[in-house]
Amino acid sequence: MNILTAFSTFKDSLNAEKVGEAIIKTLKQILPKETKFTNLPLSDGGENFIEALKTCLELETIEVPVIGPLGTPMMSSYGSSKKEKGLAIIEMAKASGIEHVPEKDRNPLLTTTYGTGQLIRRAIVDQHDRLLVAIGGSATNDAGLGALSALGYKFSFDPHFAPEEEHFLSGGDLVKIRDISKPKHLITDEIKMDLACDVVNPFTGPNGAVEIFSFQKGAKTEQMRRQLEDGMCNVRDIFRRKFHVDLDAIQGSGAAGGLGGGLYVGCSAKIKSGIEILAGIVQLEKHVANSSVVFTGEGCYDSQTKYGKVVSYVQTLCKKYNVPLVVLCGKSLVKNNINDERFFQVHSLDSMFVKDQSMKKPEFCLKKLVLDRACFFPVIGKKINKDKI
Repeated sequence: MNILTAFSTFKDSLNAEKVGEAIIKTLKQILPKETKFTNLPLSDGGENFIEALKTCLELETIEVPVIGPLGTPMMSSYGSSKKEKGLAIIEMAKASGIEHVPEKDRNPLLTTTYGTGQLIRRAIVDQHDRLLVAIGGSATNDAGLGALSALGYKFSFDPHFAPEEEHFLSGGDLVKIRDISKPKHLITDEIKMDLACDVVNPFTGPNGAVEIFSFQKGAKTEQMRRQLEDGMCNVRDIFRRKFHVDLDAIQGSGAAGGLGGGLYVGCSAKIKSGIEILAGIVQLEKHVANSSVVFTGEGCYDSQTKYGKVVSYVQTLCKKYNVPLVVLCGKSLVKNNINDERFFQVHSLDSMFVKDQSMKKPEFCLKKLVLDRACFFPVIGKKINKDKI
């Protein structure tokens, strides 16, 4: 029997590799010794993207000093591939991610993607001509202008606004911008840049960056969201006028608070599905096809899961090859409407533990979840040693 674990990160708790390791360690205790296990950590373009590709692309970590999302210095890094010369993997969450902002300080009017632009610039200076930028997990809603400013773009502002010399563009500045100018020699002109994205949201509007994602980044009041949306609309209109691109017609342009759109226009980047990119590199489909059963999951299994997320992609492959799938998650908000539990089951930590317990002791809780439900897992139940449960 071949068992594949292919998890996304359990946010703020356990990374994808560790989740898979915890499941495999538990299953090894109750399954025959000849059972084969493969742990394939996954990411849809958010955090853990570099880690998921580290082995197969032979990534070397390059440390880079950057400006963090709150405008203060911090250390970040990107991955340089030893296997594919000239390829760099950049994770915007490592420079502008929400994990770098304490919950009490989260406010997308004040956060910037400047550090992400610094990572891009450094990777190019280090002689990389192909960049894969994962843009999930942001703390920002600055339309990517912070990153563009780090790459040499210039901005004209409302006459009543005079930014300080060391000012890093943030979401609150978007309403004050009057013009955007491309540098004569843009550092990314000869670079191929792909954006690994986990959403299809447009730049503005009811399904745009502000309306769908700004609340979780700290825009708790209607007034804050209105200011952000007005700013995004302002930038959208300038991009239309100056660069003849309508970002509201581009899927994924609203990702990472508009970073997707900003890099699409400013650096001719292509927006692609993060999980599809990663799955192709790590040969996920081949692994699924050769598996007896697959375990996947994420922190919260909800209505967003079907939109470019790891679990939905794995589920599609399992259906294609008739491979039983078990979803293990922190919390499940989706009703299982699949009747045949031999091929699909969902089990959540919140069905057995309180949130605080599962967040602080995720490996212990995952072990208990597996052991408690192991007899009911597809394919596995008839092979387990029940005396060891």
